[in-house]
Amino acid sequence: AQKMQKEIEPGFGYGYQIWIPVDTIKGKANLTVEASGNGGQIIAINKTFNTVIVITGGNYNRRDMTWAAPDLYVKYIYPAIK
Repeated sequence: AQKMQKEIEPGFGYGYQIWIPVDTIKGKANLTVEASGNGGQIIAINKTFNTVIVITGGNYNRRDMTWAAPDLYVKYIYPAIK
């Protein structure tokens, strides 16, 4: 699923069990395909940066941790890639 089937809000959608956020990185819109699970587990695939990022976690049932993993790659990992 590399195409949004349902836009949840502008720049954030869902398609076939996969989350599809569009983030602005280095001034350009960037689409990442994500599978995420309870506790902070995430698999994020981004063709622009040629990356597959896997993050494991154990923060189960904590809604405040929902964006912790995506914040890591959007704010720190992708901007560090040249």
